[in-house]
Formats: sequence, C-alpha cells, structure tokens
Amino acid sequence: MSKEQEFSFHQGAQKAQTWGDIMKKKFSFLFYFLLGFLSFVWLILRSGTKPSRINYPCQKMAAIYTKQWFGIFLLPVLGLGFFKKNKKTIFLAVSAIFLFSLIFLLSNFQKTEAEDPLPLQITSYQNTNTSSDIFVLKNTDGDEVADLISIMEEEGFFFYKTETSQGLIGKDDVVLLKVNAQWPERGGTNTDLVKSLITQICDHPLGFEGEIIIADNGQGRGSLSWKRSNAKDISQSMEKVAEYFKEDYKVSTYLWDEIREKEVDEYEKGDMEDGYIVEDGEDEDTGIIISYPKFKSRFGTFVSFKKGIFDEDKGDYEKDRLKIINMPVLKSHSIYGTTGAIKNYMGVPANELTGRNPHNSVGSGGMATLMTMTRMPVLHIVDAIWTNPHTGPSSSYEDALMTRTVLAGADPVALDFWGAKNILLPSVDPDREDFKSGFTPDMMDPDNLQKRRAFGYWLELTLSEFRRNGYNFTKDPEKIKVHMK
Repeated sequence: MSKEQEFSFHQGAQKAQTWGDIMKKKFSFLFYFLLGFLSFVWLILRSGTKPSRINYPCQKMAAIYTKQWFGIFLLPVLGLGFFKKNKKTIFLAVSAIFLFSLIFLLSNFQKTEAEDPLPLQITSYQNTNTSSDIFVLKNTDGDEVADLISIMEEEGFFFYKTETSQGLIGKDDVVLLKVNAQWPERGGTNTDLVKSLITQICDHPLGFEGEIIIADNGQGRGSLSWKRSNAKDISQSMEKVAEYFKEDYKVSTYLWDEIREKEVDEYEKGDMEDGYIVEDGEDEDTGIIISYPKFKSRFGTFVSFKKGIFDEDKGDYEKDRLKIINMPVLKSHSIYGTTGAIKNYMGVPANELTGRNPHNSVGSGGMATLMTMTRMPVLHIVDAIWTNPHTGPSSSYEDALMTRTVLAGADPVALDFWGAKNILLPSVDPDREDFKSGFTPDMMDPDNLQKRRAFGYWLELTLSEFRRNGYNFTKDPEKIKVHMK
C-alpha cells in the first residue's frame, strides 16, 4: 500500500469512527431527553393529584430523572432568555425554575408527626352476647396510656392489683414487655408508647417495687438500640427508654437474639446459663417445636419465660410473679398477610435451634400453641399509631401511615381480627404499585379463608388451637365489644 493509499485509509476510518461517535451521542442525548421528559409527565399525572404518592419507589425514581432533565436540558436553554432579554423565554424560565423547586420539595417530602391521621371510621360495638372486650384509644401519639387504662378500668378490667382489686400488675411483679425490636423506623414498637406504659406501671398505687424488662428476639436482625426508632424523637431507642428510668426504678432490656443459638437446661436442673430451652417433639396439631428463653436480667433476676422467676435460695419458681405484656405493631406481612398480637410471639422462640420450625408453624396455628404452652400475656397492647398495609413487615418512615390508634385487650384473636378489619384494610391505597412479590391486599383480610397463608386462613387455625387449649377467644363480630375514647 502506497503512502497516499495508507493516508486515505486512515482518514476514512477516522471519519467512520467520528460518525459513529456522533450517532451515539445523538442517540444518548435523545434517550436521556425523552427519559427525563416522560418522567416529568408521569410525575405530574401520578403525584399531581395526590402528593403523598411521591414516596412510592417508582415516583422517587421519576423525580430523580425529572430533576436531571431540568438541570441538564431545560434550564441552560431557558437561561439564555435572560441574556437575550426575551420576555417569553424569561417567563418560561421562571416557570421552569418554579416547577423544578416544587418537584425538589415534593421528592424530599416525608411524613411528620403533624400529618393528619387517616380518616378511619372506627365505632364502638355494644354487643350484649360478649365474650371479648377491645379497648381502643384514638388520637394518640403514644403518650396517653393513662387514658387507655382509664377506659379499661371503667369497664371493670383493672390494670393494678391492690387490696381491693384483682388487677393485672402487682407492686412487686416482674413485668416483661414483649416488643417488636426486629425493625427500625416504623417497623418496631413505638418507644413513646413503651415509655408511657412503663410510667404507668411505675405509678402503681401501692408503689412499684418490682422490675420491668423490655425484650424481643429479632431472629438475628433485632436491636433495642436502633438509631432510627418509631417515636416522635427518632433517636429514642428502647435502650434510651430504659435508661430514662434508671435513677428510681429497675427497668432494663434484653435482646434474646444474643442467646438464640445457645441451648440450655432449666434452672432447677442446675443450669444457670442464659439461653434457650427446646422441648422434645412437634405439637401434634400445629407442628411447632416449643422453645423459650431463660436469662438473668441486668438486676440479677433469673427469668424463665415459661416457669417464672427462679428463687435460688428456695430452688423453686414464683410462677405468678412474671407478667407478660405483648406490644406488637399492627401492619401487613409479606408472607402471612397480617402481623399483630399473635404473630408478634414469633419474637419468643429460637428459630435457629429448631430449623425455622416456629416461623413455618405460624400458618398452622403454632403461635397459639406457643402462647398456651409457655406463658399467656396478661394484656396485649397493639401499636397502630403508625401502620403499613402495603410493604410490611419492615416499614420505613415514608411508607408508614398515621392512624393515631392503640388497641388493648386480653384476646389476641379478637384484637387482630378487629385491627385488620377496621384499620389495615381501610388504609390500603389501591393505586400502590410496590406491593411485595406475591402479596395482595386480600392477604390481610381476616375473612379470607381460601388462600393458604392468608391471614384469615391461619387465624381460623390459630383460633381452633386456642380453643383446644381452653381459651374462649373469638373472631365473631357479634361477640366482640369495643370500648373507645
């Protein structure tokens, strides 16, 4: 090849390469321009009529592309209008800047405590053929447990045990608050609610001389010191709540995650180590293998979740001195439809020591077996101040919906049935597009008896197991009496 031919060949290749680069750049320009423009249109159509939709994942991505489109393509062009003093272009530029600012503010929008709660239609039931009472506290941010106790005691359901009333909590009891500590943000039990309850326990009319323990097994993902908690002050963790009372009362925490893989024997057998008791065999009706924690509290108290408070000197248990208050969050669950008072007991057993047997047994009524064969809570306080009917059981600040409602009672079936029917299902946004795989809103329906693992399906099995073990719980609306304030 001559020098002239070689030069001509290289020149042609360079032109071809340049032409290819130009086409790629034009295609990229057009692609990103259309992506930004269509994202802007989508954002206006979807969130324009309902700004809270800006928190949906698809809308968040659309907001990002829209801001990039404004910044890269639109503002530089419109900005030339200021230099050319074109009034029409200046007007368009100002309008574009306004829209850009509005989208920026909306896309950084988060729910605050001042947000209006969902307008739920919650009314009292005054049935005469009552077998279960539910106590409902509305318009609460968690600080009004005193009002909840007042509602209970007006109906003869006494919280304090005194010389004149056979209430729930005695002055020297060990009260274990079984919270949900598996999730941060709105997924865990409201710490303002826990703090308010502890305050009321400590205000026992006879003077409280006992102990309070905040506990949970998050099955390896739990924490009692989340930096982003469910509270007005999001830095207020369960640990900080316990710390608040340290000067005057025995209040502590215990994260059972730390002992969930350690199998031990009961205290009466001479084993004083913290760990889990695993009983032999599966339950013949629900298939669950019973397991439960035993541990020494921060104040030196030996606690067996099943058998009670162990007295080293006597070598025996004070069974009735240990009181459990179950404090779940009412929300959707991607596997089991609804999680509340019943499902919250999954924070008691050891999943690892039993091959995930307890979690698999939820759908066959295993939590009822666990409650009745270990220790039944004296009270369930269901936290529905913020709920999530869409993407549970985890729940971010953005995904949670405020209802400002707390439920309480002794019947976990009635509480979960009523909560799902009157709070979760009415809170569903049918326009949501980010439900977890396989989850549909009807999975939360307590009347859904057709789908396996739907809440209604396993609630029926759970109720049957409770009744086999002597507990006359109900999910019949005609047998539930609702008292509210």
